[in-house]
Amino acid sequence: MANTFSWKIRRLTYNSGPDDEGNTDIVVRIDWSLNALSEDEQYKATVKGRSDIEVDPEVDWIPYDEITEAQVVAWVEADQGEDGVAATKKGLDGNIRKQEHPKSIVVANFPWDEDDGA
Repeated sequence: MANTFSWKIRRLTYNSGPDDEGNTDIVVRIDWSLNALSEDEQYKATVKGRSDIEVDPEVDWIPYDEITEAQVVAWVEADQGEDGVAATKKGLDGNIRKQEHPKSIVVANFPWDEDDGA
């Protein structure tokens, strides 16, 4: 089964500036979560993280009020690197697999009990 992954941007931190180029409201930190949902939508797992963003003078600056969620996700993925994103997704896959096929199940109600196990 293939899990579905989705990014959630939880918080942005920006410097009001201006920087050396006169830019203001420059995003410097992104708090994010990467969520996984099983194909049958019964199990989910989440990893939270933070990416510190370095301003690249070779890349055109985007005013804060013009950035998109897709752009911010691209910054996170660039910060984490291809291998980092793949490792995080692999960990989430493993978490869901454990939920789907638990090795141990703890119970407090037994077949011979007539009450709720309290």
